[in-house]
Amino acid sequence: MDLSPRILEETISSFVEKAEEVKRSFAIDTLRVVTPSTTPYQMREHAALLQRYADDYDIDIFAVPLNYLETPQNIVEAFSENPGLYTSIPYVDGSERKIYSLLLALSEESWLYPTRFAVAFGERYNTPYFPVTETRSEGVTASLLYTRLYSDHVDNLAEIKEALYSVAKLLGSIYSDFQGIDYSLSPWMEESVAAVVERKAGIQFTLPGTISAIRAINSELEDISRNAGIGYNEIMLPLGEDNRLKELARAGQLRFSHLLSYTAFCVVGLDMVPIPDTTDIEVVAGVIRDLKSIYLLKGRSLGMRLIPVGVEEGMDVDLGIFGATPVLSPLF
Repeated sequence: MDLSPRILEETISSFVEKAEEVKRSFAIDTLRVVTPSTTPYQMREHAALLQRYADDYDIDIFAVPLNYLETPQNIVEAFSENPGLYTSIPYVDGSERKIYSLLLALSEESWLYPTRFAVAFGERYNTPYFPVTETRSEGVTASLLYTRLYSDHVDNLAEIKEALYSVAKLLGSIYSDFQGIDYSLSPWMEESVAAVVERKAGIQFTLPGTISAIRAINSELEDISRNAGIGYNEIMLPLGEDNRLKELARAGQLRFSHLLSYTAFCVVGLDMVPIPDTTDIEVVAGVIRDLKSIYLLKGRSLGMRLIPVGVEEGMDVDLGIFGATPVLSPLF
């Protein structure tokens, strides 16, 4: 993507204009822009430019991924100056302490800042799912909120495919540079992926049979993604974005260890999980090393979005648009 101001503005303007055609057939929840990975200095520059265009063209959020670990203060300042900014860094062996220190620094300024930051294990795919994303070639991608569709047709993959492929066909007819859809099954509050897994398995989420149901759905998503698929195309289980996961966590039936173990079977990984900011650094370092091992075992990229908060395990924390979210201890 050419990030020169004139070309970038022309690209965004055209993208937004054509989105109006899409709205005639489908509701659009958010419009997003993703850039290639860049240096910390360039990130501040690009973020300021994108924030200006986001305000002018009603772009909701944008991602400017970093190509190496940045000092906490620069990211804090970038977040404070650019409310639409999301970013991520690649994991490097031995960086566990620096990563946790960065998370704590972000959290000290605002508990919402870590919701906009992630650590990537492996390649960052070209996907509209934030924050673990990166653009390598200019074009348009899409993601879909379709948990209700999947739940209603959980035993009829053909019906699901027909509905999803109609969206891909429409986007391809409107955008000449359409690259594909990330068919990942992602939640948004009452639109719960955990509830879809429960319906697929016929059991409560976390009980024996949960992993096999996740794998069965992922197999179907892989099949679906053969038509214009791009990105992850797997189940997503972000605690802060799934009301059924929150309900189970409050009841003590979903623990941190469940979410960590499920990263071996779903994407994007350990996502949107608040933890007490008093958690020992060696505990968090162990979590990060475990995620690296799961990434190597799984052979597919994943991410981590932990949110250190000044709230005890078992209580709720207000995460803005994500609402009240239960705090989990990595020790359980």
